[in-house]
This record gives sequence, structure tokens and C-alpha cells, in this order.
Amino acid sequence: MTSQQASAAAGLATHPRSVLQFVLVGKNDTPLFDADLASMSPADYLRQAGDGGASSSGAGDGAASQGQNGAQRPQYLYHFILHAALDAVDDAEWTQKNAYLGTVDRFNNLNVAAYILPGNRMRLLLLHDGGKFSDELIKMFFRGVHQLLVPIVCNPFFLGSARITDVEFYEGVRTVAKAVFGV
Repeated sequence: MTSQQASAAAGLATHPRSVLQFVLVGKNDTPLFDADLASMSPADYLRQAGDGGASSSGAGDGAASQGQNGAQRPQYLYHFILHAALDAVDDAEWTQKNAYLGTVDRFNNLNVAAYILPGNRMRLLLLHDGGKFSDELIKMFFRGVHQLLVPIVCNPFFLGSARITDVEFYEGVRTVAKAVFGV
């Protein structure tokens, strides 16, 4: 094993496998759904959905969650990057004709890709490692999540500002992420 391969293997042991943070934002920048697709288990999501998303996502207390390989994932930083990218999404929304806006913001080696749901001002944001996933894969992921959102948004009892805590929706998003990204 060369020294370059050894340092790469050591880096894999200390850093998360990949960053794949997904957030669905509604009107008035209200977070409706968020999930760490690279490490959050269904049990973690159930815990997060039960307490309003404050504990396991790290959004409320600044905590970091455990990745699949035991490394700390700074969720507060990921949420900050995604929230800061909302202004860039608003700007890009007026310059592009497609629902998929592509990469709208960058922070260090992390990219924020965005997708707009027409008609209801819902924005889908995905924070990911730069260069790990192609635009086509990200677009496929957003289209899959869009298909999952149609029945929820068309429900007459759905409030545009209420968090989506449906476990079936979460499992559907995880299934789409696994099929597209292999996580």
C-alpha cells in the first residue's frame, strides 16, 4: 500500500462517508422535512419526528449525529449552509425556466442543489459533497421525491407550513436516495 493510499484510508476512517443532507422548505422559509440521508436510520427519524426535529437532527441544540462509520456529522453546519442558500435559490428561481435549478451555492467542498415545486413555493435542497454525484443523479433524486410529494401536497388537509412527519414519506425518500445514490 502506498503512502497516498494509506492516507486516503485513514481519511475514510475519520470523516463521514459522504454528506447527503436533504431539506424540504415551504413558504416563508419554513422547514417541512429534513433528513441526513447518508447516516440517519429510520429509528432516528421516528425520534426526530416525535420531538419536532430538535434532537437528532442537531437543528435545535447544535449537536452532531453519528455517521455510519462512527464519525461526527456537524448537522448544525449543514443546516446553516442550507438555510444560507435559500437566498441563492430565490435568485436562481427567476433566471431559470426549469424546476431543477442545479447547484445554487457552494461552501468549501459542499454543494447545494435546488429544485422548485411549481405553484406552491416549496423548495427541495440537497447538500452534497462536490463532485461525488452528477447533475443527472441529483435531478433523478429530486424527481423521485417530487413524485412522493404529489399525494401529500394534493391532500386537502395538508397545511403548507406543517412539518411532514409521515414515516412512509421518509422511507420513500430513503428508497429513492438508495436507488439513485447507493447510500
